[in-house]
Formats: sequence, C-alpha cells, structure tokens
Amino acid sequence: MNTEWYQTLQEALVRAGAVTDAAECHGSVCGRLCGAHEGDPRPWIEESLGGVDPRNVAAGECRELLLRLHGETRSVLEEAGTDLRLVLPPDSAPLEQRVDGLAQWCQGFLHGLGVARPGSIEELPDNSREVVHDFLDVTRAGLEPDGDDEEQEGAYAEIVEYIRVGVLLVYEELYPEQDGASPRRLH
Repeated sequence: MNTEWYQTLQEALVRAGAVTDAAECHGSVCGRLCGAHEGDPRPWIEESLGGVDPRNVAAGECRELLLRLHGETRSVLEEAGTDLRLVLPPDSAPLEQRVDGLAQWCQGFLHGLGVARPGSIEELPDNSREVVHDFLDVTRAGLEPDGDDEEQEGAYAEIVEYIRVGVLLVYEELYPEQDGASPRRLH
C-alpha cells in the first residue's frame, strides 16, 4: 500500500476542506481511468474538490497533488500496472480504519467507473463484471467483532491484493492492447 501518498493526500484534502478522503480519491481515479482512460484530469479533480473555493491556497496545492496522482496512476496502469499500489491508510493504523479505507477506495472506484462508463454493470465483460460485484461487496465490509486479529489481518491483506489485481484486470479488459503497442504483462 502506498502509505506516503495516503498521508500526504489526506492532509492536503483536509487542509483544502474537501469532503472526500485519500482512499476514495485514488479509487475514483482508478475507476475513471479503467472506464474511459481519461486523459483530462480536470473533471476528476473538480469532483474531488467539489464545493471547495478554488481561490483557497490549500485547494490549489491539493489540486497540484491530485494532478500528480492522476498522472502517476495513469502511467502505472498503461504500463500493465505491476507497480499499482492502492492509496490506503498505513499498516500502522487500526485494522478497522484500514477496512473502512478499503471500503471507501472501492466506493470511489465504483463511482469513477460509473462516471466514465455510464450504464449497467451487466454490460461489462464477464470478468470485469465479477470484479465490480466483488468491489461492491467490499464497500459493505466490516470486521468480525469477536474475530481473530491475525486471521482478520490476513484476510485484509488478501482482499487488498485481490482488489489491486482486479483493477488491473478491469483496465486490461476494458482497454485492450492497441495495435502496434508493446504488449502488457499482468503479474
């Protein structure tokens, strides 16, 4: 997980007065890029900072950070995404906070994908549709109140990896390799 990005972006969003969090922002940009391979980051940035006064200095700084996140995420996905790291709360955060962050990330992804590719989930290719349904389940995730901490930590790590690979699969399936382009490798 990309904890440096999470902390930096979370602090910038709070300073700017945005109502979204870093995990949801990253999920949203991944969803948009998977759905439309959007080259123009402005609509996503404006949505992420919705309601924030654009003259606010902190909003300007946050806008620059979001622009960088968009560019880096797009580059990683275009290069087969093997370096894709989800922007989530750090491993040092309580598990409940990390699970909530993961649910927010998935909610952001689903929103971004829906904005970029309006229509029914059922119109997606089979594998992408299955991944999207699984992401929807994660948005409702929670901890077992009496669950074993070690087991829940392991389950969390597995779900994070599944989501990471799921994003790569959706990107690849909705944006297949272009003629003459170098082949992408999914690892």
